[in-house]
Amino acid sequence: MLYLTPYFDGQLSMSKQLLSFIIFLFAFTLNAQEKDTLVALSNDEVEQLIGQQMRSDPKASIAYSKHLLQRAVKANDFETQCLAFNLMGASNRVLGNLGLALKNQLSAEKLLEKFDNPELKVSVYNALGNTYSDIGNYDKVLPAYFKAIRISEFNNLTLSTISLKHNLAYFKDQIGEYGEALQIIKENRKLILENEGSENVNNFILSKNDMLQAMVFTKLRQPDSVLFYGERALKAAKIQKDQFSEQGIYEYLGSAYAEKSQYKKAFENLNRADSLGVAMGNNITLMETRFSLASVHYQVKNYDEVIAILENSISVTERDSLNYPNNDDNYKLLAEAYKEKGNYEKANYYFEQYIQKHNFKKDLHQIIDTSFDKKKVEEFQDELQQLKSEKDDQQNYLLYLGLGATLVILGLLVILLKFYRNKKRNEQKFQELHQRLNTVKTKESAQIVDTKDDILEENTTSEVGEDVTQHILEGLKKLEAQEYFLKQDCNAYNVSKKIKTNTSYLSKVVNSHCQKNFNTYINDLRINYAIVRLENDKRFRSFSIQSIAEELGYKSADSFTKYFKQNTGLNPSFYIKQLNNLK
Repeated sequence: MLYLTPYFDGQLSMSKQLLSFIIFLFAFTLNAQEKDTLVALSNDEVEQLIGQQMRSDPKASIAYSKHLLQRAVKANDFETQCLAFNLMGASNRVLGNLGLALKNQLSAEKLLEKFDNPELKVSVYNALGNTYSDIGNYDKVLPAYFKAIRISEFNNLTLSTISLKHNLAYFKDQIGEYGEALQIIKENRKLILENEGSENVNNFILSKNDMLQAMVFTKLRQPDSVLFYGERALKAAKIQKDQFSEQGIYEYLGSAYAEKSQYKKAFENLNRADSLGVAMGNNITLMETRFSLASVHYQVKNYDEVIAILENSISVTERDSLNYPNNDDNYKLLAEAYKEKGNYEKANYYFEQYIQKHNFKKDLHQIIDTSFDKKKVEEFQDELQQLKSEKDDQQNYLLYLGLGATLVILGLLVILLKFYRNKKRNEQKFQELHQRLNTVKTKESAQIVDTKDDILEENTTSEVGEDVTQHILEGLKKLEAQEYFLKQDCNAYNVSKKIKTNTSYLSKVVNSHCQKNFNTYINDLRINYAIVRLENDKRFRSFSIQSIAEELGYKSADSFTKYFKQNTGLNPSFYIKQLNNLK
């Protein structure tokens, strides 16, 4: 509703007075119509309307929640009063009004003993856990979540349990327990797929699952995984008109592209997240986005942009007493930017502010390193002093610049010559490998890589009968067809278990029929698979080496690189680059 001041300037023309009166009548009419519309709706319909508006227009959902509360108070309906407070709190949380959100949710909690509705009780404790996490009251987060989970599991509320565990995963991510967060998310995905809920509900929860995976993989700096899950989550968020989630997803995508040094795409996504944050009016999520934006500007050495963004963020954060994960990191990054600009006084000031803010953070495990602040400040000040000394000694340095440059150029020439020779040698190896690949395509059982071991684990197969040998060979062929060798748990014990034999017989048969040890046999299968798939699958070539290694069953990129080079003479990154040049 539009409120007009009762004071009118004596010089205001009659036409302006008339226009103001018309605007007043129009706004009054609209407001009256909206109230009439709400009055005509049932409680369930108003609740549904609040849910639809909460993540796209939270201010409207707050107004509807207040209407629902007034209606419930008149009817002495405690259950609906509790629901209205809870919805109002959730809407205030989307807006970033965490103090109001907590006040609303505590009001809802007080009403829980007046009725018996397990689903609403779960929702209230879940909401309290979310808000306690946001404002940094970490000691109250887990009790609220676990209370909600106990009620949900006792009453077989499967979808509620899944949603609660998603929030638990989010909290684990916020406190740095990324492995536990991923484990919860993966278990939840299995539960979602087994659940018989409606398609729309399952799709909504799956999209939340994708978003959380993108969030955790952002912290783990695995950009290919972030892009995979983030794009799926973004598509779903747009369909659901969930602008709150869209903002977070765009931030994750921007960080992933920055990790891959694709800075144009990084800025595009982060600027979209920033625009959505401004539109939503939630300063907490907006400040998180702007920290990510400043971080990318720092990577491309736009130090003036870093300073402008972060000084504004710090001003807003201190003014509104905001709490978010990167709060104290603002000061650290700002100190680094000033250091790069040569303003050592401000660099030192902001670094000391960072230490102070860092030590104000609540530590969930109550572990306080009392030497942290002193040690870190001393290290940073030593670095600044070193920079100052280097600046003072610049004149002396210039005297040796000519000689140093000459030595560097000679060194570079030697390195370039060596690089050129290695490049030619590797290109020749690639051509030989590629020709071998094209040759074996026409031969069904041929392998590109077929290593033979000089020393075998088992020297004789005399004690293995012909029937057992045939059984083991057929079992190995089946597992090869199923690509079991790509699993990380693929080892002699598990393979022998799957084909119902023992590890000794398995090793003897592999040694005898393949002239290689079992581990060599598995590595050959993986490297052959990698060579062929990289040749045929352009998308697979875009994965990071770590992601490719995990797809092949290796636990680390180093292991994959070691065996690939051992069998082909090439680093996998070089092989991928040459394949891309062919296409």
